[in-house]
Amino acid sequence: MKSSINIVHISLTPLVGSPGKIADCLNRYTPHRGEFIYLSDYPKPLSGSFTSSGVYWDRRPNKDSGLAVELIKNADVIHIHNAVYRVVCDEIYELNPTASYVFQTHSGLREGPLYFDATEMMGLPFKRFFTIAQAYPRLYQNYEPVPNIISFPANPEPALIEGGRPRVLFSPTHSRKARWGGKGSKVLEETLTSLSSLGRIEYVRPKSFLTPYELFSLRKTCQISVDEIITGGFHQVSLEALGAGTVCVNGSDYFSNLSFMSCLGSLDEPPFFRVTEDDCVERMTDLVSSPDLILKYQQESLRFFDNYLRPEKLVSIYAQKYEELLQ
Repeated sequence: MKSSINIVHISLTPLVGSPGKIADCLNRYTPHRGEFIYLSDYPKPLSGSFTSSGVYWDRRPNKDSGLAVELIKNADVIHIHNAVYRVVCDEIYELNPTASYVFQTHSGLREGPLYFDATEMMGLPFKRFFTIAQAYPRLYQNYEPVPNIISFPANPEPALIEGGRPRVLFSPTHSRKARWGGKGSKVLEETLTSLSSLGRIEYVRPKSFLTPYELFSLRKTCQISVDEIITGGFHQVSLEALGAGTVCVNGSDYFSNLSFMSCLGSLDEPPFFRVTEDDCVERMTDLVSSPDLILKYQQESLRFFDNYLRPEKLVSIYAQKYEELLQ
C-alpha cells in the first residue's frame, strides 16, 4: 500500500460542505491527500459558503478544467457523493480507469435530492458503499455507516444562562416535507414561540443568512440547540450542538443512535435530549424550567464530542477504509 493515498471527492453540489470537510481533514490529520471537486454551486446567498476547500470543475466548452482533470487522473481513490450524471461518470472513468471507486449517499430513498439508488445508472465499478451514520443505515442495509465531520473547534466550556432565561436556537435549513429529510414541525415551532411569549426562553432565530462559521459561533452563545423531531433521525445540527456545548434536542430513535454509536465505536449513547411531536410541550417545558438539567446536558455534550467527535478521530474512520481498499 502507498504511504500516502490520493483521494478525490466528487459531487454534483457542495452537499453543505461535507465532502470538502473530509478532504480538508485528510490533509490536516492523516498522511494522505484529499481533494474535493464540485460541478455546481448553490444559488445566492449560499454560493461560496461551502466551497472554500473545493475545486470547481467547469465542463462547459472552451473553459479551463485542467486542474480538476489532473486531480482525477492522479487519484488512487475516487469517492463519489450522492448522484453524479452518467456522462460525467463516463468521463471520470475514461480519465482514470485504475482508481478504486467509492460511493456515498447523504440522502434517503424515494425523496429529494436522490430519490433512488443511482449507483447502477452511474456505471462506475464501485468497491465500497457508504452512508451517513444517522437515520440512513436502515435504508441502505448493505452500506457501511460513516460520520459527518464537524471541523470547527469545540466550545472550551458551555455558555451559562444569563438573565434567568436559556437561549434556544432553532434554525432549520428548509421546511419541505419529507419522510427522512424533513425538518420543520408546526408543533415544535408553536411550542418555542409560546415559551418565548411567556418569557421562559430567549428564542434565537437568525433573521438573515449566516455562514456556517457564523451560525456555529452563534450556537456557542446558546444553551439549547434544536434539530428536528419528526423523522427519528438527526442531522449535522446535532453534531454542531454537541461541539458548541449546548443541549442537543432532537427526535433520534433507537436505530439512529445505534448506527451512530456503531460507526464511532462508542459504548456511550449520544447525550441527545429526545423530543417528539407527541411529548414536545411537556419535554421542552421541563427542560427550560431546569437550569441544572440544562447544564448537565451541556457538559455531557462537550464530553461526548471530545471523546468521539473530534475531527482527527472521525477522519481516521475514512482513512482506514481507504487504506483497506489499497491493501
